[in-house]
Amino acid sequence: MRPLTGVRESRRAPFPGERDMKYLRMLFGDVLEGRVARLPYLIYILLIHIVLMVSMVFALPWMSTWMAGSLEEASARGEAGPILDAMLQLPMASLLILAVVGLIFFWTQANLTAKRLRDTGLPGWTTLIAWQLLNNFGALAHPLLPVVTTVIGLAYLCFAPTDLMREPPRPQ
Repeated sequence: MRPLTGVRESRRAPFPGERDMKYLRMLFGDVLEGRVARLPYLIYILLIHIVLMVSMVFALPWMSTWMAGSLEEASARGEAGPILDAMLQLPMASLLILAVVGLIFFWTQANLTAKRLRDTGLPGWTTLIAWQLLNNFGALAHPLLPVVTTVIGLAYLCFAPTDLMREPPRPQ
């Protein structure tokens, strides 16, 4: 049955913000079956790291000022009670915000890496967890081993073509 409006569903105009949702879905969604090609992966990872560095440049001096400067002044004056409690709560809130932002960045990078691994034909999350275990336990063997495995892994993710490790279909 034809729609009453005379416009096909595939030719409908996008609703406001639908194009922006594509980028959010790329970063946070499609956890189990999403894929991302080489160049978009590289662009997204560079963008994530630039945003993380810029946010750290602004967040760390602000937090250190509140934690070191104001608390020292309050303890030197001998103030106690609600004023000191309020000063203690502000740095804890900023640490909590920093932890949440750090977890969001970690999840975004892990999700993109799993998608890129899936695009090359490897199982995404399983390979990512194995790679992280190799990095973490490799540091016990030699301090440079995580650096070497990270460089090799990033080179693979940036240069391996789509479906490199996927088995070709068998003729029937």
